[in-house]
Amino acid sequence: GIYYPFIANHLAKDFGAYVLQPEHRFYGESQPMGSGFNFSNKDNAPVTTALMTTEQAMWDAVNLVQHTRKKLNCLKGQYRCPVITVGGSYPGFLSLAMRIVHPDIVDISYAASAPIGFYSQEVHQFEYYDHITLIADKASPGCAGDIRSTLLDGLHPLFHNITSSDDLDEVVSILGICQKTVPMYITENVASIGRALYEELTMVVAYTFANYNMAYYPPNEK
Repeated sequence: GIYYPFIANHLAKDFGAYVLQPEHRFYGESQPMGSGFNFSNKDNAPVTTALMTTEQAMWDAVNLVQHTRKKLNCLKGQYRCPVITVGGSYPGFLSLAMRIVHPDIVDISYAASAPIGFYSQEVHQFEYYDHITLIADKASPGCAGDIRSTLLDGLHPLFHNITSSDDLDEVVSILGICQKTVPMYITENVASIGRALYEELTMVVAYTFANYNMAYYPPNEK
């Protein structure tokens, strides 16, 4: 219940439910190929495309659910415990997909802000970002353009010149970022440090715009 405390702290207690929050493979400590696996190495692409998929992630969840059911003695029969999946954004898509693909395992699914149109290829990959950028500019006129200018004209040249750990430390210091907070997946490959950190900062902007989207929902056309 780290990300969904209302479920763990309230709903689960009310219904006597057991809460599981699995970690997606290749995220955090769940590294099937070991902690030293280099995602940036193009030679490893066949491994990631074969193992880092939505289908594999769902099978991980199925195995975990069945293992937990067995441990709790509620795998089948009259004592079988029903399963409800909950998620938002990509986890929301996984929640929905679990019910569709594994209806024998999942009884109910709840999906919030699930990018169904993206995975069904009904919208292009940048549709969501276009939308939240529009909302941010409606909430604060000129905001999107100013940020775009800052990222492209002000910050991009800084990151483009990062070719070593020392360069990274200098840029991080200029931006006022605590050096020890830069994730290892950014620093582990010196050749792509600048690009990786720049992409991370642009994602921070996207998250901020997404918060604007939630604060000004539903959209008002007036």
